[in-house]
Amino acid sequence: MDRSSLSGFTGSDHPGETTPLPAEQTDYTSAQLQSASGKGPLGMDYIPTEEERRVFKECNQESFWYRSVPISVSSMALTQFLISRGALTASPRFGSVPKVLFAGACGYFAGKLSYMKTCQEKFKRLENSRLGEALRQRAGHRPPSGCGQSELNEEQRRSESSFQSDSQNIHSAQHSYPQSKVKKNKYGDTWEE
Repeated sequence: MDRSSLSGFTGSDHPGETTPLPAEQTDYTSAQLQSASGKGPLGMDYIPTEEERRVFKECNQESFWYRSVPISVSSMALTQFLISRGALTASPRFGSVPKVLFAGACGYFAGKLSYMKTCQEKFKRLENSRLGEALRQRAGHRPPSGCGQSELNEEQRRSESSFQSDSQNIHSAQHSYPQSKVKKNKYGDTWEE
């Protein structure tokens, strides 16, 4: 992500030009700024641990054999069946090959994508893994005990307490103005219904 795409964080739409942000936009956390700049807790220079490499390899093999191959073969067989029945038309020049190959490729990628959640759960279960820690933070899970996440727990407590005070303010605002409901999400956005 280049600096021009961070214009929402600098207050300017022009690359290289910075203007101060309004007061309501300056309270971004460092994690939000890091994720917006594309340099989250794990940058491109991150080197996975041996345990993480093992899980990567395991996920790659399992997603291939348990998801990609069965879905790919099934979609190819279904496509060939539909072509033989006349529901799909074969290419006059290449026959059924392009459609069957396309179905196989789609099945392969669908299998890989369908295994993504399972693989993420495997990484979340790793105790001393920065990658697992980043996935747990992204999902909103608390890290397992012994990971040394005192500042994460402190930040979560602060955000939870601010959310509670915001919800109390909204609740009192709804009682004082019953004709319009004001709602607020966890990101601080408000709207009337």
